[in-house]
Amino acid sequence: PFFAEQLTAFEIWLEFASQKARNKLVVKSPPSSMGGTPLPFLQNGGDANRASHELDPPQQLPIVLQVLLSQAHRVRALILLKRFLDLGNSAVNLALSVGIFPYVLKLLQSPIDEYKHVLVGIWAKVLAFDPSCQVDLVKDRALPHFIRHLRCGLDSVDGQSSNMTTELASEQRTLAAFILSITCSGYPIGQSECVNEKLHLACGSLLQSLESPDSNERKEAEKNVSSQFRLWLCICLGNLCKDNALVQ
Repeated sequence: PFFAEQLTAFEIWLEFASQKARNKLVVKSPPSSMGGTPLPFLQNGGDANRASHELDPPQQLPIVLQVLLSQAHRVRALILLKRFLDLGNSAVNLALSVGIFPYVLKLLQSPIDEYKHVLVGIWAKVLAFDPSCQVDLVKDRALPHFIRHLRCGLDSVDGQSSNMTTELASEQRTLAAFILSITCSGYPIGQSECVNEKLHLACGSLLQSLESPDSNERKEAEKNVSSQFRLWLCICLGNLCKDNALVQ
């Protein structure tokens, strides 16, 4: 009951926070109470001056991370954590400062597919905020998960997406391409590992489907490979090859 009550309290906090304009919302990260360090732009006062809504950090956040260890409440905790990260950079900074990183990294290795789509959304937020986390993704050999996710909703054997809407599956594919593009960006080891995991073949296959001589197949591919997804696939391939003669 304790974990369930803490998640409910966290959800109530999120409902309150979500009513604020996100571009004017800052979740404070005082070192004294949460052990975190404010973002540089908060220390300089830049974002704080623009923000009209400053919220104290949710007291339940460290407990939510502990709940991730409980299989019974894990999916709900991940969904709420993703909603928290959606509040912006200050929320991502706070989550990282209280220790989210090792939890969401370890969960990528889980064989359970039920919550993998939530993890993809979480990792997209983390890498958008701190691209240097690419090092840990590569070190923990998490890339195959994201490469498989490029075909989320497209393969009949893809159990995790069987209950997804077409729109959600499309968004998941785009997020996976974004994550992989960050992993390759300016990081030769990431580029090499992505080649070893055949990322170039996965991207090429998806893009090549748009040129199918069969009009029905081409039409289906245009629906599955949205313009935004195509963009990130191309960026991904560009980052994979950039300044790396061996990969080229």
